[in-house]
Amino acid sequence: MGKKYELVKEESMIVDEIYTVYRVKALRDFGDVHAGDVGGWIEYDGDISDDGSAWVYDDAKIYGGTIVCDDAKVGGNACIMDGHIYDNARVYGNAYVETTHVYGNAEVYGDANVHGGDVYGAAKVYGHAEMQGEVKVYGNAEVYGLSLISDNAQVYGSAKIHGDGERCVSVCDNAEVSENAEVCDGASVYGNAKVTDNVKISGRAQIYGQAKVWGDAKVYGCAEVYGKADVGGDAEVYDYATVCDKAKVYDDAKVYGHARIYDWSKVYDNARVYDSAEVYGGANVYGNAQVHGEAEVSDDAEIYDDAEIYDNASIHGCAEVYGSAEVNGCAEVYNGAKVYGNADIGGDDEVCDFDEIYE
Repeated sequence: MGKKYELVKEESMIVDEIYTVYRVKALRDFGDVHAGDVGGWIEYDGDISDDGSAWVYDDAKIYGGTIVCDDAKVGGNACIMDGHIYDNARVYGNAYVETTHVYGNAEVYGDANVHGGDVYGAAKVYGHAEMQGEVKVYGNAEVYGLSLISDNAQVYGSAKIHGDGERCVSVCDNAEVSENAEVCDGASVYGNAKVTDNVKISGRAQIYGQAKVWGDAKVYGCAEVYGKADVGGDAEVYDYATVCDKAKVYDDAKVYGHARIYDWSKVYDNARVYDSAEVYGGANVYGNAQVHGEAEVSDDAEIYDDAEIYDNASIHGCAEVYGSAEVNGCAEVYNGAKVYGNADIGGDDEVCDFDEIYE
């Protein structure tokens, strides 16, 4: 087919103080370009492939070793330095792309600022999104708004990462956000954390360490999930709640207020842990049980059915509270004791050493 464009040497400018770029002019018809059409700005003959319909339009500029080939298109006021744009990729708007591969059917546009990494598949990076490092954004993922994706983070599947215009959302380190997950507002996912399925992380929530959030779970407010914690199903963790270490919160459980779930404890089914309550030391809270106030459940204790633990009560040492029982005040149940039925233990009462209380 022969050469498809030439540099217009009479039209040049200096970019980034060191690169001289020239207008391009089409020599033949290809794609939606006709012979004689004037395009954007390139540094060297060969920066645009003669094969395919690749082209640089408008006032877009490519330089510093950038290659645009296949059927890729660069337009608007986009600037690309040392990039590789190929397949059917599009870069346009006011996007700035540096040392990055954009390919497949991917698009980078708006005011996106991309430094390194890869954008491919049908992924989109736009708005005020920023990429840094060896990031990979692919599949049908979208990164937009006030967002930062950095280091070795990966965003893929149909995941969406977007800030709210005032707060920046971030995904960094070795974190992964995938499937239909959404990270928004000013939330952060970092470390080796994984967020997947239909999860939504919002507000100022933080997911980090080796934590995993899956299913239809929601983490929001100023909540934190970290360590090797696991939050999934339809669970919700919000307000200033913390789930950490190897703790698990799943099914329809809710943890909120300033509650803390840690060590290897579990909260599941329809259980609720809230206020300043703590569950730790391998304790389990499940069924429709509630733990709240400044209550503590620890050391392999089990709270289940419709039981309720509140005030400053403490349940520990393999004790069990179940049925419709309540433990409140400064009461303590420990050392294998069981409280069940409609029992109500309060004040400074103690139930211990395998005793059983029921009504």
